[in-house]
Amino acid sequence: MTRAERLGYTAPRAPWRATILDRYLIAELGGPSLFGLSAFTLIFVATQILAIGRLVSEEHAPLWAAVEYFLWDMPAYLLLVIPMAMLIGTLLAMQRLSSESEITAMKAGGISLSRIVAPLLIVGLVVSLVALAVQELFVPFANDKAAYVKQQAIEHGSPASSNLQAVTPLPGGGKQVTIAAGLDLETQTLLNVTVIRYDAKQKPQDLIVADRARYVAPTWTFENSKTYDFQPDGTVVTQTAPQMIVDIGERPNQIAKQSLQVTDPEQLSRAEIKARLDSGQLAPQQQRSFTATYARKLALPFAAFVFTLIAVPFGLRPVRGGGTGLGFGLAVAIVFVYYVISTIFLSVGSAATWLAGPAAWASNLLFTIIGAGVARMIADLSGIALVLGITIIAGGIAYIGDRVGHQVGRKRLTLFGLRPKYTSTIVAVATGMLIALSVTLVALIGSQQVRTAFFRLGQINARINDLQAQSIATQKELETTRIGDISLPIGYPIANIALTTRPSQPDAVVMAQLSGFFDSTVQQANAQFARPPYDLKPYRHKAAEPEIQAKLREELKRVRDTFQGDSPVLFLPLVAQNLFKGDVISFRLQPYLDVRVAATGDVLASVDVQGGQGVSLLP
Repeated sequence: MTRAERLGYTAPRAPWRATILDRYLIAELGGPSLFGLSAFTLIFVATQILAIGRLVSEEHAPLWAAVEYFLWDMPAYLLLVIPMAMLIGTLLAMQRLSSESEITAMKAGGISLSRIVAPLLIVGLVVSLVALAVQELFVPFANDKAAYVKQQAIEHGSPASSNLQAVTPLPGGGKQVTIAAGLDLETQTLLNVTVIRYDAKQKPQDLIVADRARYVAPTWTFENSKTYDFQPDGTVVTQTAPQMIVDIGERPNQIAKQSLQVTDPEQLSRAEIKARLDSGQLAPQQQRSFTATYARKLALPFAAFVFTLIAVPFGLRPVRGGGTGLGFGLAVAIVFVYYVISTIFLSVGSAATWLAGPAAWASNLLFTIIGAGVARMIADLSGIALVLGITIIAGGIAYIGDRVGHQVGRKRLTLFGLRPKYTSTIVAVATGMLIALSVTLVALIGSQQVRTAFFRLGQINARINDLQAQSIATQKELETTRIGDISLPIGYPIANIALTTRPSQPDAVVMAQLSGFFDSTVQQANAQFARPPYDLKPYRHKAAEPEIQAKLREELKRVRDTFQGDSPVLFLPLVAQNLFKGDVISFRLQPYLDVRVAATGDVLASVDVQGGQGVSLLP
């Protein structure tokens, strides 16, 4: 064992590394969360078994097609299951830690409750971001696959959808119209396709006609195409190519969906909802409904973080029995209330477009306040309050950035001559940078510890290193010290004199007595101990000095507070601390209540002795 280990010193841990406590809590969260994910997924699977049977029996669909359709349809349900899994996982994990007194042990070790739950909240936030990515990137792809399986294998429809038309806004106010005789879903190919681009004055700029257009992400390959460019002077330039790559900005399923009258925005992704909103083809009521759903799809994935937060205080409540069953039932109740309130606010958000954003985030905000309120009744969660404030501000900035991006895409605005989709990317990146900046500023404003860590961490580490070096040096000095080097031990009488006085007397009288007693003590102590074999340094102060007078008055006040009444008090001069050779003499005036223990002639002890026997008082 090294000297640093004996002194209890450990090297400072890098702030970005997870501690053993963090890994332990995340591991505790993993098992219950997987249990919740499996349990709630099975509930949704059970509701779909009858649907699979109906497809096979009534629609005469092949079993493999029905199962495949069900599997491709599952990612949309996972977006609902993931927050539920985080809720029950956090509930069960906190209930187990609380019931086995591990939370109490952590608090006894100096770990605050906010520090204990911090890794759980971070996991909840990460899971929310993952759910948002799944919703925007994977669910649309899975929906396309499910639509293809349903149309081709289950409904036994034609492999090609017919009479397709899609309108896409262009930069500067123009638009692009894509028309096709059909869509071969299996090969993702448009048949007899025509693409017309219009400028802001709705005049055609160019026209592309092709026999086929095959989609290979992210572009289209036009076969046997002919292009007509309409020049400003009225002439037309014609170009023919066996193959030509064109980016028309839409996926095959998006073009097919634009030709359908989809009235339920829940069936669309946020990108598809945005395209419908930008098209300007929606009725006012549909515009409000689609706007509310568009905002809700951004807020809904963050239910995982909200459920994690609200599960913490409920999980800390004592559970006498049936912890898993009670936790599962409580999770179901919380989920039910959350989605009921969320549906109500969705209806409120559909009343006006300006209400869509606040209504979408209202459920998350409400349950966040409830979770923080219950947690505050259990412990001081000022750190969690700071996290919640940062989360709310970040959500507000994300919403504003989303609205700005929406308007940029809707009006086809550009920056630095870039295409609109790259402009939207710049807006998204700028929003992320603004969120990071706001998080930093809020943390700096709301926490002294954060400001210290940002601006004084180097000074603190240097000070810690200096103190550790002094501690090591002091420890070495103590290790080399021997008891035989002590000249006078603490509590040893420094002079063979004593003072008896009554503190109730006037200050001038008592102070004169204490001053004379102090100077007599100094004179005797210096004469006896400031020479060999003690080799102490003499005490050089006098009672008349202002500093000594102040200390004597303080001692007199303390004696009067301790020994009230008119009883006499006895002062003895005693060594104040262990004195080694070379130390300056130091002492204190120790007061005792001067009471009579025995008077002259009192019997202190007696013993009966038989005649003729010897007496021994030793054991």
